[in-house]
Amino acid sequence: MEYEEYTYYNQPALIAALRAEFVKEQRETGVRLQNAIDTDDYKAAHLLVHTLKGNAGVICEVELVKLASEVVPLLKAGERPAKFAMDALQSELSRVLDGIPKSENPPPFSLGDVALPPREKPKPCVLLIDDSPLELRALSMMLSDSCDLLVAKDGQSGIDLAVKNSVNLILLDLNMPGKSGFEVLYDLKNMPETKNVPVIIVTGSESANDEVRGLGLGAADFIRKPLVEAIVNLRVNLHLQLREHIKSVEKLSLIDGLTGISNRRGFEKIIKSEWRRAMRKGEWLGMLILDIDRFKSFNDKYGHLNGDICLKTIANVMVEAISRGHDNVFRWGGEEFMAILPDTSIGGVIAVAERLRVKIEQTPIYIGVDTTFVTASIGVGSIIPAIGQECDKAAQDKFFEQIDKALYQAKSEGRNRVKFI
Repeated sequence: MEYEEYTYYNQPALIAALRAEFVKEQRETGVRLQNAIDTDDYKAAHLLVHTLKGNAGVICEVELVKLASEVVPLLKAGERPAKFAMDALQSELSRVLDGIPKSENPPPFSLGDVALPPREKPKPCVLLIDDSPLELRALSMMLSDSCDLLVAKDGQSGIDLAVKNSVNLILLDLNMPGKSGFEVLYDLKNMPETKNVPVIIVTGSESANDEVRGLGLGAADFIRKPLVEAIVNLRVNLHLQLREHIKSVEKLSLIDGLTGISNRRGFEKIIKSEWRRAMRKGEWLGMLILDIDRFKSFNDKYGHLNGDICLKTIANVMVEAISRGHDNVFRWGGEEFMAILPDTSIGGVIAVAERLRVKIEQTPIYIGVDTTFVTASIGVGSIIPAIGQECDKAAQDKFFEQIDKALYQAKSEGRNRVKFI
């Protein structure tokens, strides 16, 4: 690869900061590398040279990158490089370090390992996981204008930050002490909080096996070191846009196409989270099931197009009548609707359901120039989920069945009424 072809940065002050960071990070590398070679600790030597290669690329030291690239594969395979190759690498490292003025001091680098403050229009949040301060600085220079950044300097810290924060994208180094990038990637893709967050591996490795392994574990893409600003920004923006598109598609898949409220799939997603929250906080979780009375007769009399008008009208009434921001209404299917009412005891659910029943009874359904009215039967219930039932599908199904029985009882007793068991 001809590194000279690329323009990495165009601000002299930033270039100086990166070069000063290089001195800070690499000034002990020569001694540590020699000690690792002398003790046959090729794993440590590989990590040192791999990091050196990436850092040298960041500051456009092409010859140092080439010399490091020649010995990295040997060290990775556990083999001792030829003495002349190591001598050439050490000599070039000394030349680069000696050529950087000691007066170049980088400004403080302390992108937060904390939650980001709320904004009116937040930027996408990108998490950087890399043990190299120099490469973290370079990535932050490239991305800080368009993204909010969180930084972790080891794998476990990165996992913790990803879980605690709403992260849109993760840039992950492969070769780190402690948890490797592969181990971090595996954990991220097997945790519910982070499994859908795209991860781009940022690596100096040219191994096809590493790429295959990373993609197999769920990586979205690879960015090769040395870092090129245009490529980093293009890849990051691409995956941020893809993530937003996927979220939009997922959101649409949870919406009923006729009424515009959430559908059955949306209900199944929300009930899981609300059930867990109620169990965790020891709060009531209320629910109601609503069925439009004699809807088949309505369709037979007025036709299916007017039946759709009726369904949309009832959906609008439910949205208006069940008005708290954390309540949710759903079209379950056909003429059945549901609502989830967090932190609502049975008395509260009955009151909401009765208000809804009356509102439906009084709301006209417009059929051309004519109007008609419908009624609804409603079954209700409320529960405080027992500790340990957060994933208990049987307990959720039993609760649902109770409310369904209450709905059946309301219909069997004459319809247009609210019942609970």
